[in-house]
Amino acid sequence: LSELPNRRLFDQRLTLAASQASAEVTLAIMMLDIDHFKLYNDYYGHQKGDECLQQVATALHVSLQAPSSQPPYF
Repeated sequence: LSELPNRRLFDQRLTLAASQASAEVTLAIMMLDIDHFKLYNDYYGHQKGDECLQQVATALHVSLQAPSSQPPYF
């Protein structure tokens, strides 16, 4: 519903990345848990919950694109 990659896609991409990794390549994985998200989702509804997840994904994407010498501020 949120149009974000799900656990199945994560598992597929992790398997592919692990198979392509070598001693010369560093593989980093980040998993997040949004505290009390279920309460937010239950209170505001699934549509607002999906919008919240999209905003978190956008913030993470932007922060990963930022120059490493200057951390992003939200």
